[in-house]
This record gives sequence, structure tokens and C-alpha cells, in this order.
Amino acid sequence: MNYKLNLTAHEAPRFYQRPIFLLVGVLVLVLATYYWGRLSGLGAAADLRESNKDLARLVNQTTIELRERKAALVLVKKGAEIDRLAAEAVRGDLLLLRQEAADLQRDVDFFRGLMAPDELQRGLRVHSFDLDFDESSGRYTFKAVITNAGGKGNVVKGELMLKLVATSNGTNKEFLFNELPEFLGSMPEKLRFRFFQNIQGSFKLPADFDPVSIGVSANVKDSGGEYFRASYRWGNLIQTDSGR
Repeated sequence: MNYKLNLTAHEAPRFYQRPIFLLVGVLVLVLATYYWGRLSGLGAAADLRESNKDLARLVNQTTIELRERKAALVLVKKGAEIDRLAAEAVRGDLLLLRQEAADLQRDVDFFRGLMAPDELQRGLRVHSFDLDFDESSGRYTFKAVITNAGGKGNVVKGELMLKLVATSNGTNKEFLFNELPEFLGSMPEKLRFRFFQNIQGSFKLPADFDPVSIGVSANVKDSGGEYFRASYRWGNLIQTDSGR
């Protein structure tokens, strides 16, 4: 059986127009979807860029605040260190001033002793005798101040001698200082002064002897016509517990 498709002049274009409209519709839908997706992507990217900018600003602000806090902490620490050093410096100055005051008072007492009134001891005397021990060298260093108490400025002339009294196996023996091992100094000491004279030197103890006392003598007479003599116990002179 044969069929013939006969289209009139009005029906033929309408038949061919349907696929075209369908194709155009699909294209429009695709383009609309593409542009909608593109616009949505652009919008999301813009939002992301703005969010990144906000985060960057927050990081910068936080970094600045951290630096400021670190700087403030450093300033606080430095201020505390400066305060501590200042306090130590003040304490050091106070100790120095106290020491200077003590030294000045000692000097005043010393010069007052030189001009002692009649009821005090007059004439030649030992104002001070200091003895120090150096463990590293095993040496004893002595320093004595000899004064003319209550004198009228007359020159004192003479010689002074120091001697060590030591014991060994229950026997006492006297050693002149210039007889002691490795003695450094002048002995006998020449005296020539108006008010005072310093005498100093160092020595080592003789082997197997324990010190007992130090004697001081001078061929200078006091007001009573007696030669000067004095003796000091070793334990009262030594300035360190390490001494023998």
C-alpha cells in the first residue's frame, strides 16, 4: 500500500519550524545556564576575595597587636632590670658612704689619740697591729702604726724590733722577724717621725712551730725613762680563721 504525503503550502513551513524552535530553545537554555553559572561563579569569587581581604586585615591587625604587646613586655622587663640595677647601685653607694664614714671616724679617733690628754697613755705606743694570712702563698702580712701619743711635735728617733714567740714540743723559742723564713721588710725598723709611722712586711712561720705571740720593742724611752715594750697574743692579731 502506498501513501503519499501531500503538504499544502501552508503546512510545509510549520512542519519544519518545530525542530528549529526546539533547537533554539535548547540553545537559549544552555546559554542561560552557562551565564547563570558564570555569574554565580563570579559572585562566589568576589565573595571569596572579599573574605580573603578581611582575613588579611585581621592577620595584620593581630600581628601589630602582638608586636605592641611584645614591645610593652620588653619595656616592662627592661624597666624592672633598670630598677634592680639602680637599687643595687644605691645599696653599693650606701655601703661605700658608710665605709668612708667609718674610715673618717677611725682617722678622727687616730688623730685624737695622737693628741691624747694627760690622763691617757703618753709617748710611744702601738696604735694598731694587723696581721693577715694568705692561704695561696702561705705568707703572713703585718702592718703596725706606731704613734707618739700626746707629744708636742718633737721628732721621735730610734729603732724598733719585732719578734715572734713560737712553741714546738712544749718549748718556746723567740725569732726576730728578720730570722723568719722568707721575711720581707726592714728589721730593725728605723724610727723617725713626729706623730706616727707605718711599719709593714711579710713572713712565713718556721716549720714545726706554732705561733704564740708577737713582741714589740724600741730603744725609745717613755716619760718615765723606760724603754718601750709591748706584747700581743697571736690569736688576737690574726684576721682569718685559716691562720695557725
